[in-house]
Amino acid sequence: MESFSNRLDKLCAEGEIGSYLKYPLNITHLSFADDLLLFVDATAKTALAIKQIFLEFSSISGLQLNPSKSQVFSNSNTKQFCQLLGIPQCNLPVRYLGMPMFTGALSHCLCQPLIDKIQQRIQSWAVSKPLKEGGLGIKSIQKWNKGAQGVRYWDIASDKPSLLATWVKKRYLRSSRIWNHIPSSSSSSSWKHIIAARSWIADMGGPSTSGMIHWLNGKSLKDLLGRESLIWGPPQFTSFSVLIQEEKWCKLARWHSNLDVYWDEINQLDVGGMGPDILVWPPSRSGALTLRHAWEAQSAPANPVLWADWLWLPVQSRRQSFTAWQFFLDKLPTRDRLLRKVWEERNSRIFRGKVVPKSRVLRYIKSDIRLRFRKTILKAAPTSDILQIAENFESIITEPIKSQCKVLWVPPTPGWIKSNSDGSLSEDRGGYGALLRDTTSNLIVGVAGSSPLPSINLLELKGIQTSLLLSIQHGYNCVWFESDSTTAIAWMKGRGRQPWTALRLLRKISQGILCLEEWKITHIFREGNSQADILASTRRTMGEHLISPLQVWQELEVAINSDKAGTQYSRQKLASNI
Repeated sequence: MESFSNRLDKLCAEGEIGSYLKYPLNITHLSFADDLLLFVDATAKTALAIKQIFLEFSSISGLQLNPSKSQVFSNSNTKQFCQLLGIPQCNLPVRYLGMPMFTGALSHCLCQPLIDKIQQRIQSWAVSKPLKEGGLGIKSIQKWNKGAQGVRYWDIASDKPSLLATWVKKRYLRSSRIWNHIPSSSSSSSWKHIIAARSWIADMGGPSTSGMIHWLNGKSLKDLLGRESLIWGPPQFTSFSVLIQEEKWCKLARWHSNLDVYWDEINQLDVGGMGPDILVWPPSRSGALTLRHAWEAQSAPANPVLWADWLWLPVQSRRQSFTAWQFFLDKLPTRDRLLRKVWEERNSRIFRGKVVPKSRVLRYIKSDIRLRFRKTILKAAPTSDILQIAENFESIITEPIKSQCKVLWVPPTPGWIKSNSDGSLSEDRGGYGALLRDTTSNLIVGVAGSSPLPSINLLELKGIQTSLLLSIQHGYNCVWFESDSTTAIAWMKGRGRQPWTALRLLRKISQGILCLEEWKITHIFREGNSQADILASTRRTMGEHLISPLQVWQELEVAINSDKAGTQYSRQKLASNI
């Protein structure tokens, strides 16, 4: 933008562009973020010069002027000026970030267009739809809040004993009924929203009142007369006890003339022995309106999509299912990312003079394909399609070759002790274990513990920290730590990115190591670290449990004796000629 500003100022100084704000300001333009304000004369000469500047800027930066989001403001008719630029003429006030520029206090009417636009975007989201209808199954907060207000309304109307119902009757209702109550302008917004739930309760099933239940040949008064007619007839939430006096039907003062057609039919209904009115929500078995029933009443069933049943199968990865869901809704960001990469490559070539050669691009593609093939053939033999693709990309794929290597546990040198530690993570708990052995491979002490740590790497660190504390407590100054976790070893050596969840354990380990004269840490494959794995996998209650040489059980004793005898453990791995 700096080059654009210099070019604009230069043309203004040369007289190619007529400045609108002349001396002493001499301001030709103002820019903020991605918005630009130009103050120029509305002449054809100026329009052509500005258009040429934008073309030059576009050819250099790759950014283009968006005419649909640009506007011309002038105090005179500038039809020719607008036609040359291809930008429409508008009137003040100008809109910025979706809001009109104004003076004075901010009002609701000024913000309403922006609010409506945001609401339209949110309401068009498909995430709040059920999975069978092509959504993500996330509940709509708006429907949930509306249903909760309806439940509160129902609790008050059904005289449910609660502090809220008692307070509302004393504060707002007093002698009136909630079905006919109209909130005043001074009522709180919460109370107004609760009363507003009365309309959707009536529209989506309604309570069992005289106007709502189907007691006239399977139809209600609302069905026969319509909602507007009920305004001038009996209130649609009128209870039966109001329509019956001395075990006979009676007309109210507000009685619609259309009801006379059904009066004979109403009089034939037997009302003898009727009990008190009960408020009932018909779709509910218990008769009460719960949050679940309120949610179901607002969620109108829609046509299910065909791909929803197999898209969210439990056997599939949630990440893959989400990507497929984006594909079906045509919401994959692939095109946007591709355009951004093309734009970055273009700018890199123009401004930095850096060009990625074709050979490097092909090398990236080939190595990515080889990596994917490697993952494939580690699970199964390559298919004919994979072999054909590999041949096109000059890759050689063979059947996986199994090779073996020997793993040997080495005892420490004189004056040293050796610590083996491990971590274990299952569905219901995490565990860690460690054991100290001397130069004769005999057990000094062991420990098995449980921990709520959520990561296997954190449990590995916990095992190392525990073995360090045991070494210090037993008075050892030269310790050889051994673990099968390359990540934990890298963190202790200060390599790689250390997550914040591991910083506390690493700090404790660093403080403990200061108490040692010498120490080292090495990696061992899990086949040679089976003793620590046995301790980490031991099912115990939360906390640590020390294990002395006299408390060793048979499985652990066999593993320790195997190390003491110098047993070499076999480790199989897969290799491929890629």
